[in-house]
Amino acid sequence: MREPGLGVTERALTAALRSVFSPAILLNVHPRTLIQVVFQALSPLPNQMNDRSIVVDSNLSLTAALINAGSLAFLQASSIPLIGIVVAISLGVKRVGNNRILIVDPEDEEIPDLVGGGVFAFVFSQSHRMSQDRHENVMHGRLVWSSWDGIFDVAEVAKAEALARQKCLEIVLLFRQILSGEELIDSKMIVD
Repeated sequence: MREPGLGVTERALTAALRSVFSPAILLNVHPRTLIQVVFQALSPLPNQMNDRSIVVDSNLSLTAALINAGSLAFLQASSIPLIGIVVAISLGVKRVGNNRILIVDPEDEEIPDLVGGGVFAFVFSQSHRMSQDRHENVMHGRLVWSSWDGIFDVAEVAKAEALARQKCLEIVLLFRQILSGEELIDSKMIVD
């Protein structure tokens, strides 16, 4: 089905959002129910599509932000059953001399300097397991979607995925604090 009035970028983003959230929603609990979420970016993307020297697409952070906003919307609409909380983060790879470093949630100004980048989305659910003769709550993050552009190797993507999983767990903990009304943690933990 084609959405009227949407460009190629918007249709790709719509398909990505649908594929991120579909595995997390328990659709069989409410058969024949329409679940419609409207995502709207309040600021335009930088117009970098004509610049052929830019390797990484400029909507990495926007995609991650839309996924996270969608998760908060689903959590607020608590009547929609989920298997867990979907959280995403964007990462970029920047070349510094002969080294390549990972940048969490690259700024718009950093995007032209990236040689690779992507978005990772995980669904986190809580399970109970036995650990040294006592019950322990453990958050598990399962990769449900990723998109990676640019020049990279397999080891680098694996390292990026592990870093993204760690940062997404921090976001889940922040979501829990926000929704429970607890005092917020230091924001440095989330941004680092």
